[in-house]
Amino acid sequence: MTPIEEYEQCKRRIAYEDAPEKRIKAMKLILADYGDVLSDSQINSLKLNIKLVQQQVEEQKQQEQELEDKINRYIDNVWRVLSTDEYIQFLEDMYTAYHTYGTTLADFHIAMRCFNEAGEIREALQ
Repeated sequence: MTPIEEYEQCKRRIAYEDAPEKRIKAMKLILADYGDVLSDSQINSLKLNIKLVQQQVEEQKQQEQELEDKINRYIDNVWRVLSTDEYIQFLEDMYTAYHTYGTTLADFHIAMRCFNEAGEIREALQ
């Protein structure tokens, strides 16, 4: 198999990688391994793809942060209208939902905030 064929095979495998970090790492390895046999347009294409994936990762992190901020404001507003017992139950329900079904770091942060806040309120009541 020629180096170009190996490159094409690696490129196809990258397309199926789910994790952006793995895609970036694989593209950088391809540049390092096959940089001497690739054309300028192929090299530029890989570099552009690396930048695009990095940009997508940053946008996703920003969207997650915005969602986390909105949910934190929602939790703060709920505190104003519920009794203490209802609020503790609300926090426990939120913790269960975000801890069980959450897939992002923002979901984990929300779950931990709910868990910690419910614990602090219970402790203050005792």
